[in-house]
Amino acid sequence: MKYTKVGRPCKTFSALSAIRIIDPKDNTEKLAFVSISQGAHGMLVIADFDAKAFESYPLVIDSGAWALLQLPEDGSLVLGTSNYYGSVQRFDMMEREWYEPLRIETEEYIWNFALGTDGNVYGGTWSGDKLLRYCPKTHTLDDMGKVSAEVDNNYARMVYSEIPGKIIISSQFGIKRITSYDIATGQFDRNLFPQPGNVFWIEKDYLCSSNDITLQFLNPLTGERLIDREFPAKGWEEFAQEYPLVARMKEAYYHEPKNFMFKLMGDSFSCVGAYMDNGDLVGVQGQELFRLRKGSKELEFVDITSEPPAAFIHELIAGDDGKLWGASSFGMTIFSYDPKTGEEFNTRSITTAGGEVYGMVSHDHKIYSTAYSWGEHVVYDPQKPWQGRENINPKNVRTLWPKYLRPFTKSKIDSDGYIWTGWMEEYGVRGMAISKWDTKTDTVELFEHLVPRTSVFGLDITEDYVWFTTCNHANGLPDIDAPLSLCAIDKEGNLVFRKNFDEGVHVGRIAFAGRYGVVQAGKYLYRIDSKSLQVTRLSTVELSWYKTGHIETIIRYNEDTVAVFDMEETIFIKPETGEVTARVSSPKGNPKELFFHGVFAAAVLDGTVYASVGADLYRLEE
Repeated sequence: MKYTKVGRPCKTFSALSAIRIIDPKDNTEKLAFVSISQGAHGMLVIADFDAKAFESYPLVIDSGAWALLQLPEDGSLVLGTSNYYGSVQRFDMMEREWYEPLRIETEEYIWNFALGTDGNVYGGTWSGDKLLRYCPKTHTLDDMGKVSAEVDNNYARMVYSEIPGKIIISSQFGIKRITSYDIATGQFDRNLFPQPGNVFWIEKDYLCSSNDITLQFLNPLTGERLIDREFPAKGWEEFAQEYPLVARMKEAYYHEPKNFMFKLMGDSFSCVGAYMDNGDLVGVQGQELFRLRKGSKELEFVDITSEPPAAFIHELIAGDDGKLWGASSFGMTIFSYDPKTGEEFNTRSITTAGGEVYGMVSHDHKIYSTAYSWGEHVVYDPQKPWQGRENINPKNVRTLWPKYLRPFTKSKIDSDGYIWTGWMEEYGVRGMAISKWDTKTDTVELFEHLVPRTSVFGLDITEDYVWFTTCNHANGLPDIDAPLSLCAIDKEGNLVFRKNFDEGVHVGRIAFAGRYGVVQAGKYLYRIDSKSLQVTRLSTVELSWYKTGHIETIIRYNEDTVAVFDMEETIFIKPETGEVTARVSSPKGNPKELFFHGVFAAAVLDGTVYASVGADLYRLEE
């Protein structure tokens, strides 16, 4: 048996950033945005809404870019990339050509850019919480050092240059902290505010900090407290009549593009955009451009006519319609692939929020999805017309935001039509929940804090129990060293079983084939007997991927066999006996381009195994 590449059926736009630009080639006003494409290359798109014209340019390296800025000197675009390289890439708008990328080896994300009063471009990073400085004149990049003193702060999330001679940086997620960098002296001031907080609003002569409870106003040049009181983080607008500075902030806040769109379309309307010279707001939402004319409350939409880039396949399942269904990493789109005809179908974004689908279930000829970043539960009927903008088809039946965001375990359905999913808690919090989605009523029940201060990784279902594993990950926080577990709850959410593994042993995915299942723990597979609740190590297999953490994919192959997708090979094993029935070399991606450079998702359709690596889909053939 061997894997044969089928193609790249998952294609989507996912805009991380957008800015208004003047195109120096024709001196016209346009929108520039960057689409992320994990598993392939990100793409810079230059769009003219009125002409419905689009130009697309793949990034030199990396998946996409949050940071995007146009240089005033020559109109070049500067991008700060993610998710792997944290590079600075410069695009010559006159020649439509890229400069050589620059990067600091330790960093993976650059979040945003600010143009300093010295003419240099500054950006904040993950995972080192660093401030970077790019010099456009010499095309060089400097590491200015870690921003905050807190060890757990690894996000220099946003940088600002509104204060003359300063760069203001917000760091998190250990403790929210605002730091000031003095351009002239190169020194950091980490003591602007006596209590933690991040930048809520900033202008040339004041800075407003928020710690989600209170707001404070400060002049960062003098350290002067501008108002001798604090304001509630919710309801601060009520003080606008009493305090001129609050009134000034309110007026600006409600006309800033992002916040203005939130107020107009709702908090879950995820978009990027910019104001044009005539006051129109133009941006990207999902697979479309939108325009909000000045003074109007009606959005106009235009399809992005450029070919969407191939995208990382984030989930893959067998549909009950004889097709493969899957989801993109970012873009919030799903797709289908018909093995009989080779036909590909990619949807529009299934919700107006940003993020990606983690879990998918095909049931009753519908596709049920669970998604990050708003904890969405979305049902889509491919047999009915698309009415996503009206939340009819697809329909988001419930969001778990703000408490639970990421359905890390993916999703499984039991024989009674309940879909089960494990969730990570919000950013900066260690916690978990398991949801039970009734497909008959579209109600969602939550079972919370089953194992306190841990997250969930793997999940599968047997006749009586929902099995899950704990992990040391958390949104926005570094991993911790703590014993991890294999657990089971009954269908009412009661914890009935827990087995702790030794500290340092990663516990990963689970898959059952009937009564017996396997779970990865370190370099071994363990057999689970769902009736006797006995867990024993299988001596027939040692794994290689444990050295980098979890195996990402284990699936049920047939009634008594599971398929384990290790780094180098796919192992077919009977959980009851530990018998290995086949070993096949797995397809692999380029480790320099992909964090997950092995099989990320897999499914069995009509007895045939399909697997994804990055954006590529493979079929296992005899």
